[in-house]
Amino acid sequence: MSEGTSSSEGILHCFGDKHRRAFHMRLEKVAESMWKGESSDFTIVCGESRFPVHQAVLSESSTYFRALFNGQFRESQERQVVLSDKELEPGMIGKMVEFVYTGDYCHPATHRIPRDPSTHHNPCLDAAMYILGDYFGIEDLQDLSYSRLHDWALSGPDLEIFQDAVDRIYAATTEGSELRQVLVDAGCEAQTGEGNLLMTRALTKRFFHRNAEFTTDLLFTVVERLVNPHLMQAFKG
Repeated sequence: MSEGTSSSEGILHCFGDKHRRAFHMRLEKVAESMWKGESSDFTIVCGESRFPVHQAVLSESSTYFRALFNGQFRESQERQVVLSDKELEPGMIGKMVEFVYTGDYCHPATHRIPRDPSTHHNPCLDAAMYILGDYFGIEDLQDLSYSRLHDWALSGPDLEIFQDAVDRIYAATTEGSELRQVLVDAGCEAQTGEGNLLMTRALTKRFFHRNAEFTTDLLFTVVERLVNPHLMQAFKG
């Protein structure tokens, strides 16, 4: 087997198309049964909710749970962890578990792709999932939620939703956060005429006083990009 080729790829290489399809179908059935909690060997408890999971799946996805399972912790022996942090909500933990098993977390309204993502998207959910991914050390969850929030923020979103996202994200993060920078970048594009003009007008007239930290970050970033030609060129590119 050549270097860099996984064992499963090597096995599938020996199969015909029919056998490969059957193999993938069996994998999908196994994943589905695991997602339903069948043959689980660990339980996550958050509030009144209990989530049956599998140590192998969590260990592969999360540095938090990997350390928990590999260490001599009481939770590992009892095969159960109780999440007592008041900021951890059962609904969000459920979405995290969903992501670990499916590679995605569904938005509450619908699974369908909306016609106008800037109107129907829920940026606060993406921000919450990013923070949750950071808490549990799930890098793939951070990447997905960051990408969705980034695309939404630069799409010329509805002002009210943008304001709400700024308030919530700034309240939940600290200075230098990637999530804050996403919102600042969106505000900069609007201020330089590259984004939604309505949002630009509204931002200048009635939004700056609402969040002093965001206003400061936005103004410093705009000035920095305007006075530094290299940064400005990179910003436009």
